[in-house]
Amino acid sequence: MSDFTTTPRAFFPSSTFRASGLIAAFTFLICLFAAQSVQAQLTLTVTRTDNRNTTCVSGVDCSLREAVKAANAAATNDTINFAIPAGDAGCASGVCSITLRIFGALVVNDAATAGTLTITNSTGASNLLISANGGSRVFYLNAGANLAINGVTITRGRGTGNIFNLNGFGGGIYNNGGTTTLTNSTVSSNRAVNGGGITTDRGTLNLTSVTVTRNSSTSTTCTGCAGGILNLFGTANLKNTIVAVNTTANASAPPDFGGVVAAGSSFNLIGNGQRHDRHY
Repeated sequence: MSDFTTTPRAFFPSSTFRASGLIAAFTFLICLFAAQSVQAQLTLTVTRTDNRNTTCVSGVDCSLREAVKAANAAATNDTINFAIPAGDAGCASGVCSITLRIFGALVVNDAATAGTLTITNSTGASNLLISANGGSRVFYLNAGANLAINGVTITRGRGTGNIFNLNGFGGGIYNNGGTTTLTNSTVSSNRAVNGGGITTDRGTLNLTSVTVTRNSSTSTTCTGCAGGILNLFGTANLKNTIVAVNTTANASAPPDFGGVVAAGSSFNLIGNGQRHDRHY
């Protein structure tokens, strides 16, 4: 009887110890995998204003195009920031202009394979310009892409097609079924057949404290082609945003906004968009 009664006392403490050890090991593995996931996320620092297209050495020698390419190759949520020396050839009086010139628009890939890309500048939109120099769009979002931009001016982009060709839409940004979020930024002096500043095609556009101005639609025949923003079957959320002083080559077309602004948008100034505009 004594053996029967003492055996459980010897067995259960050992089982408890083993279970505790397994739990501890499992917890350790979870923490290790989580730490590796966090470490895999990229923060890429741009150090030059030219359009070089080789390999980004973050914080040492990296162009914006190289940084976007590196972010597209990583399956994590990545951030691009800027530390461009004042003596860089593209900088003058505290204002730096990144000029794309060749290689076309900066393309952002599907978030399912490339994660969310955040481009942020701490010096303010008036001090950092991203320009396509009239040669192409500035940004193109593939379906499912997620791009967030803060503190940047997007300028001198150009859509190069016609009203029957989507290459002619969205001079500054063409969002082809993705999500574009702009904060504290400016979209100006871009042009396209339609949606000279921004075109959202079946995607989502979020603007907060953004100015969209002096963009243009170049079509003389299209009465629905917008100069500033075109929302084409997508969702456009605007807050504390100015969309004004955009132009169209056709006097009957909406110069500032074409499409519908989402309910709940507030504290916006949208210019004389004529047809297709809603004001909140």
